[in-house]
Amino acid sequence: MQLKAAGARLRRVLPPLQKRYPWTPREDDLPQLDELVLAILAYDGCWKQGLRALSIFREQYVDWNEIRVSSPDEMAEVPELAKIPTIREKAEVLVKVLDRVFLDHNKIDLTFTQEQAEDAKRYLTGIRELPFVARGVFLYRFFKYPKAIAEPGVTRLLKRLDLIPSGALDEGAQKFLDKVTNGHSLAPTWYALARHAEATCVSENFDCLKCPVLADCPTGQLAKGKSARQNDR
Repeated sequence: MQLKAAGARLRRVLPPLQKRYPWTPREDDLPQLDELVLAILAYDGCWKQGLRALSIFREQYVDWNEIRVSSPDEMAEVPELAKIPTIREKAEVLVKVLDRVFLDHNKIDLTFTQEQAEDAKRYLTGIRELPFVARGVFLYRFFKYPKAIAEPGVTRLLKRLDLIPSGALDEGAQKFLDKVTNGHSLAPTWYALARHAEATCVSENFDCLKCPVLADCPTGQLAKGKSARQNDR
């Protein structure tokens, strides 16, 4: 598909995706490590809930190192934290990420301070446990990453929408996004694509007939036709 036509289709599919997965920008920056933790706690899109969980962690624990060596099950039993949806799963990711930060960066200080400085730019190196939506949110939120972020889920979605070739890798998806997104559209564009790829357009057992962009998705249209033929039998 020509770039102009692909860009036009992307602009058609974005409104329903952005409605389902709204991006909520924040103006206040936190210290880098706090931002990373917040990205984990709020990767499902609820910043208010994530900020509340972040505050509870800081109230209940001495520092991030205490959290690092704590059990996710124990954290999930803290009365205030227990009210946060999927807190056990998020606590498990949090422990793994903090442990990776601790081990990969010469056991850097994990106290609640404002002094993480340039070390924070290397936090994501080797952190494979961090959900890709959270990783992208962290990059964009704190470092104002100047482009939409192509990762496996986003690349898969762009392929199914026939916006990039079926054999394209993340690099190809990145080049496409670089050309068709800019300025204030970056965050909501990337977030809508990333969340849709994670929540609906999954790698296996995906249900195209429930997709909000079915009308503009070639893959979805094929699935719709196949379903119709099966129902006619």
